[in-house]
Amino acid sequence: MSTEEEKRQAVRARCRERYLWILAKLSGNPVSVHMQGGGRVSGELLAVQGSGEHILVSGLQTPIGVLDKAVLRSSDIVRVTADWRLILDRQT
Repeated sequence: MSTEEEKRQAVRARCRERYLWILAKLSGNPVSVHMQGGGRVSGELLAVQGSGEHILVSGLQTPIGVLDKAVLRSSDIVRVTADWRLILDRQT
């Protein structure tokens, strides 16, 4: 393996580690999910499928009501936001 390839692999590993750290911190915390088409829903993030294709949310608040639990497709999501101050404060 070339040195350049090893560097790229190390960067990918760090990115994956950060991604997994973020998912672990988000789990069990309130999030807002901005959907394709401009809609927005919110709830508590429970889990993200290993492939990243789906996320599981509890207490999903939608414009037409609240769902106890819901699975959202990542392809329908524009972004997920959370209050990091709240999340990091809970960890200490």
